[in-house]
Amino acid sequence: MSTITKKPTAKELDLYWKTLILDCIDLECYDLSEPKTLKEKFAMVSIIVKKETGCDDFYEEVVSDWLSGLPSIITLPFYHNEILAMMKEIGTINEKTTEKRKDSLLLCYWDFMACKLIQMINGTRIPKELKY
Repeated sequence: MSTITKKPTAKELDLYWKTLILDCIDLECYDLSEPKTLKEKFAMVSIIVKKETGCDDFYEEVVSDWLSGLPSIITLPFYHNEILAMMKEIGTINEKTTEKRKDSLLLCYWDFMACKLIQMINGTRIPKELKY
């Protein structure tokens, strides 16, 4: 994952977070064949999410709750200091960011990541750099 050195654009941020999700997916603990494309990979993730949540539709609240339960298939950073370090690395926060703002961002983290994962499962808003 690359570090963003200037104030990131919305597209750069989207790519950063979606690449993070992609890098954190581990299908090895499931008895599945190796996916050949990102589309196949996210189809497999979709099956697992549906099975583990018991829901056929991907609602942000359901996926957020599932992600925050630290599923073995996606090992996203979950410690607050790790999340804040990533946000600082990409320019979302800096030394002037208030504790209140940091707390607000941390509260939204799982919902935000759920939204990005749902977009990738549904094949929407996929950055061209990811070659879906």
